Amino acid sequence: MESSLSSTSISTPIPSSPPPPPHSQPRRPHQDTSPPPETSFYHRVADKRRKLEANRDGSLIYGFDLRPTATALLHSNDVEPLRIFIDDFTQTPIKRKHSKKKVFDSLALHYPNSFLLKLSKLLSINPPIHIRNEVVSLLHETIIETHGNDYDIIRCDMFIELKPLILESFKIELQERLLPQLAKIIMDLAARIYKFGIRGWVELLEYIVSCIYSDSDDELKLKKGLMLLADLPCNAVENEEFWKNHYGALHVNLVNRLLAESDNEDLQALIFDSMFKMLGIAQPLEEYEIGDSILLILLEFIDQHSKEEIVVKRVQDLVDFVSMDVDVILSGKEGIVFRAMLRIVEKNDASRELRCAAIQVLKELSELRWDIMGKVIYEISDANVARVIMVSLSMMFESNEQSSKLGQFLLNLLSFNDGGILVVRAAAVFLRTRYAASRDWKEYHRGMIIVAAFADERQNDVT
Repeated sequence: MESSLSSTSISTPIPSSPPPPPHSQPRRPHQDTSPPPETSFYHRVADKRRKLEANRDGSLIYGFDLRPTATALLHSNDVEPLRIFIDDFTQTPIKRKHSKKKVFDSLALHYPNSFLLKLSKLLSINPPIHIRNEVVSLLHETIIETHGNDYDIIRCDMFIELKPLILESFKIELQERLLPQLAKIIMDLAARIYKFGIRGWVELLEYIVSCIYSDSDDELKLKKGLMLLADLPCNAVENEEFWKNHYGALHVNLVNRLLAESDNEDLQALIFDSMFKMLGIAQPLEEYEIGDSILLILLEFIDQHSKEEIVVKRVQDLVDFVSMDVDVILSGKEGIVFRAMLRIVEKNDASRELRCAAIQVLKELSELRWDIMGKVIYEISDANVARVIMVSLSMMFESNEQSSKLGQFLLNLLSFNDGGILVVRAAAVFLRTRYAASRDWKEYHRGMIIVAAFADERQNDVT
């Protein structure tokens, strides 16, 4: 038995290893060739955290305490350190600006009062344009973007120092591209001042009227006054004595300019916005006759601009106005508002956004004055109603939900005219031309739904 086992073991050949590939490195007998162990989720998270901390520690904010930097830039009376820092920032390559921008963000967040004051002082000395551009941007970011919803962040005593600095900077600024941002900064500051009830900002109001009353050919000065008036907070009516002395004359001046500047669309748009602000404060000031006059003029000019986005904004502002407590100003002029909005709705090139805004005006007006609007609709000519009905029907079947609902509202509103006969007849023509011959069963089904909606009460007209 032993001999048979030994013969078996001797006769079994030992398999040979395959030859190594050509040009391969010789194998090291003690080298571990097994794959590395799989890293767990927790190890990956810990490794990522270590890398983030390493990058953070090397950044400008986390590499040192911010207080020495804040002290150097803000706590001295001299604006030169801040000017140098901003000048250096503007010349830094974009890829390296991020860390320095964090310094500004931290100053705006943690030291807003000191930072605003220092920026305002720097702007008041009229530094070079590249520095002014950055200062205005930082002021805007600090007061509007970072703390726009926190009206308590700026101390009341700070308003006394900020008001003259920022207003004087606006007065001497000659770069028109900086004015819109500066105007927004001033208006945000004005809103905070009027909210705290600290006697308002009469110097700002006096500067506005001086710009508009000016008889010189200085168009930039006029634009400055109009920019500020157009965005003036409504609670500026608190300075009643000022408005009592200037409201009427300001109205006459603006009306004359609106009619005279027909060739200058940009300037006319600013005048329009300024008059809209005058309209908004007419009822609180009890200037009802002037308010009536302004409303009629604005409705005449509301759609007269080549840029539709400006017309859309005007109509959206009108939505806000008619929803306010302005019954005395609107009384008796509902029909004029209605016809002005229909004029916009039936324009062939009007966008969905513009049509929706115009119908929203009618919706707000109808919800507050339903009985009056019923009488207004009876006075509209059949031809005008028929044209607008076709538009409302088209809007009803758009995929946009808001457009569809507003189209349906307008159609219901127009149904008051002649008991709805015109609506039914126009709908029948619309359905016959658009849906009856359609091979799309969905389109055909939509048409049948409308037919069913009208059939009960107006069977003869539908036929």
